Amino acid sequence: MTIKLSKKHFKKFIKYCEYWKKVLNLLNWKIYYSFSSIDNLAQVETNYSGRNATITLSTVWNLPDNTLVNMEEELERTALHEILELLLSPLESLAMDRTWDAIEYRRNMHEIIRIFENILRKKY
Repeated sequence: MTIKLSKKHFKKFIKYCEYWKKVLNLLNWKIYYSFSSIDNLAQVETNYSGRNATITLSTVWNLPDNTLVNMEEELERTALHEILELLLSPLESLAMDRTWDAIEYRRNMHEIIRIFENILRKKY
């Protein structure tokens, strides 16, 4: 099943991304948004040192036949997924760096843990 997304879908997707960016306290990241045909539902490309990212939402979603889709829920789930990738991108960047520093890795890991602590304390 092929679903063609509209600019209205794209605007909602950006709204959800910005919401989760705020919830996860990723306010020091500059995010650019793109709406074009890609192989995935969406993707994020990051520049860790510059703290900027581009999140692309695909204009066409190819889903298995007979899939029941609530577009509102799928847009939010997809936005959350991309923002979580952004949250974890410092660890990925350090892991891929051949000169990585264990102290920097642990600092980033604890930064992510503090984000989860703040969220979970508010919820539970």
